[in-house]
Amino acid sequence: DVPEGVYTYTQINPGLESINKYVMRSGIASWGTMPNYPEEVDIIGEGSILTYSGNHKLSILTRGVTGLKYSIGKLLEGQLYHFISQTEGDITNPRFINRNFDFGNISELVEEFSWINMGHPKEANYTSIDLSKYMPKAEDRFGLFLIKAHAQDANTESELGIKDSYASDQRLILVTDLGIIVKNNADHTHDLFVQSIQTGKPVSGAKVELLGKNGIPLYTKYTSKDGHISMPSTND
Repeated sequence: DVPEGVYTYTQINPGLESINKYVMRSGIASWGTMPNYPEEVDIIGEGSILTYSGNHKLSILTRGVTGLKYSIGKLLEGQLYHFISQTEGDITNPRFINRNFDFGNISELVEEFSWINMGHPKEANYTSIDLSKYMPKAEDRFGLFLIKAHAQDANTESELGIKDSYASDQRLILVTDLGIIVKNNADHTHDLFVQSIQTGKPVSGAKVELLGKNGIPLYTKYTSKDGHISMPSTND
C-alpha cells in the first residue's frame, strides 16, 4: 500500500513475455507519482419511499471524505407537473434537461453539514441523516424530497472555507403512508386501489387526481370504503 503523493520509479527489463507470448524487445523506465485515493459518496440501498409513520434515516457510505454537505429540498405544492416535464432518467435519480432549471426552482431548500472521523482514505465509513426534523407532524410534511450528499473538506472551521468535491450522490424520496396499485383493463380503463403502507388496509376517502401536462386535474375522484376507484381510458 504505497502512500498518496509518493514518487515511484518503474523499470521493466527487456525479454518480458506477455500472456499471448509476445516478448518485449526493449526495456522501459519511468518516474511517476502515486495518485490520491478517489473520494466516494453513496446513498446506500435502492429504495425511494419512506413511510411517514416509520424510520426517516438515510444511510450514507463515504470513502476518503472528511465532511458532508446535505441539500434537502421539498417539492413545493403545485409543482409536480414542472418536475415531471423538466426531468428525465430514473425516477430515483432524475436529471434536469435544462441547465438553467433545477430542483431549486421548484422546492424549499435547506442545507446541513456533517463531519466524518475519517481513517485511512481507502476504508469505508458509514453515517446517516435523519430527515425527521424536516417533516414535523404539525405541518403534514408528506411529499417529494430530493436529497443530495456532497463531499466536503472539513479542515476549515468556517463554512465559507469549505470547498466542494466531485464526489456526491442524490436520491428522490417520496414520503407517504399511501400505496397505490393500478390495474389496466383490456378496454383501456383503469382500476386503482389505495392502501395504507403502515397497516396494509384499504384507505377510504383518499383523493385521487389525474394531472395533465399543465398541472390541471383531468380527473378527480375519492376512493370507496374498500380503497377503490375506476378511471376512464387515458389513451386519448
